[in-house]
Formats: sequence, structure tokens, C-alpha cells
Amino acid sequence: MPGFKFMVLLKKLEGSSFEEFESYFFETHLPFVKAIPGLRGYTVNLRLREDNEAPYDAISEFWFDDREAFDQAMASPETEAT
Repeated sequence: MPGFKFMVLLKKLEGSSFEEFESYFFETHLPFVKAIPGLRGYTVNLRLREDNEAPYDAISEFWFDDREAFDQAMASPETEAT
């Protein structure tokens, strides 16, 4: 997908389980992400459940048409809510 890609490395809260992280991410957080204006694509890559030593629990990738669209999206109320 051409355009501008932004990646975020995610770590679950200390003391929470991976299952709690996964549930919160998909059920609570993701609907906010999908409302970000100008978002053209989105993926999330979760770590393997059994890999408790992984430095991150997920990597999110966001695609926008260009850097300007990304900058506008980051300044939006929808992104603030996320």
C-alpha cells in the first residue's frame, strides 16, 4: 500500500495478562483507532502467546495517503480519544 506508514510498539500494563491486553486492545481500543480520520489501513501483529520474554506484545501499523494526512489525523479529536 503506497503512502505513509506509522508503526507503534505496544507493551501490556505491568501485572496484566496477555489475554487481558488482547481483550482490551480488540474490544475497547480498536474501535477508537478505526475512527481516526484519513486512516487507509491498519494491522496489528501480536506476539506468540507462549513468548513471555518478547520485548513487545504487539506491533501496530497505520497507513495514510501521505505525511500531511498523518499529521492531520494525529491532531484530530479522534486520535486524542484513542
